[in-house]
Amino acid sequence: MHWSKRKLGNAEERAECKKLNKELEEVRFSNTLLRMQNERAERDLYWTRFQAHEFYREMIHRGFVFEERPNEAIDIPVKDEESPSFELRGSFRDS
Repeated sequence: MHWSKRKLGNAEERAECKKLNKELEEVRFSNTLLRMQNERAERDLYWTRFQAHEFYREMIHRGFVFEERPNEAIDIPVKDEESPSFELRGSFRDS
């Protein structure tokens, strides 16, 4: 029988199980926060690269830079210029 379905025999086992369940809940919450922070960092990185690319294009247009040189750090595909919340998975890392 699965451990969580087993009837616990004594107070010590019940306390240990409660402690482990609390730790599991805290770890899940922490992982959720870390995942959210990671998504925010990826989104911020994407828009920083996008702005650098736009700035570079404007400098070419104004004549401050005389030839366009591909730069892997800023040469990114733009899927939706208006929406910063579109899904980032596979966008700039796979280019």
